[in-house]
Amino acid sequence: MEYLSKSLFFVFLVISILLVLFSIYVFFDVLLDPAIKKSDAYTFLQGGGIIVLGLYFTYQYGYMPTDFMKGLIILVVTLIIAIVWVIIGLFFLSGPSRWQ
Repeated sequence: MEYLSKSLFFVFLVISILLVLFSIYVFFDVLLDPAIKKSDAYTFLQGGGIIVLGLYFTYQYGYMPTDFMKGLIILVVTLIIAIVWVIIGLFFLSGPSRWQ
């Protein structure tokens, strides 16, 4: 069980780091595109910030004391919160969608 939790912990850690890099890339890509609303860029940046905060708590409470199951739970909860935050931000805070 310890090997499985440690493996899943590192898989979710890599996924979280990739999502942070993706959100930073999308932030700059959307910010430089004049056709897209700027609030979308800030929504992705906030989602990346939530994941970075979750990575910090994961490192403090899961990786340092070698309690990988607690770190895995923190990572999964952080990813769920960040995804829900970005979805809410894109659907409700950016205004209505316009279909062409």
